[in-house]
Amino acid sequence: MPRFEQTDSKDCTCSKACRQDEHSISLSLESAKQQIDSGWSSVLVADGKVLDREKGSGIKPALLILQRMGQTARQHPNLVFGDRVLGLAAFRLGVLMRARAMWGGLVSQPVLAEAAARGIQVDGREFVPSILNRTGDGLCPMERLSASCDSDAGFYSELLERLQGS
Repeated sequence: MPRFEQTDSKDCTCSKACRQDEHSISLSLESAKQQIDSGWSSVLVADGKVLDREKGSGIKPALLILQRMGQTARQHPNLVFGDRVLGLAAFRLGVLMRARAMWGGLVSQPVLAEAAARGIQVDGREFVPSILNRTGDGLCPMERLSASCDSDAGFYSELLERLQGS
């Protein structure tokens, strides 16, 4: 005769909440992918709904979303950040947005390693060893900068300083 163990109702609630979170993140990852595929450079999604999106080149679209969302992003526990090029620089900004998952059209290996270490889900279309500069003959300057910083906040400060100088 099979033996059944009584489960705590809190465990069932937690499991249900966890499944709801997973569903929300799955919907949001798909929405982020659709937004990037339709021409947006960066997008922030919660519960499958687009909270903000931006067009442009380089790291600026992600930076603009981070600056606009500010404290508002904290109201959404299951944020997903999407970027056309999800390198370490964009990943660090996504972390500052408090994204629990990220999607990239192009995703670098350093992002996968960092995401695994932090427990952040990352999905994408194409995976590459690194993000190169526009001429393709070296590492992207933002990737170099993000890799040289000890923290996400430190990278953000360095990024703002560099952009103000240009």
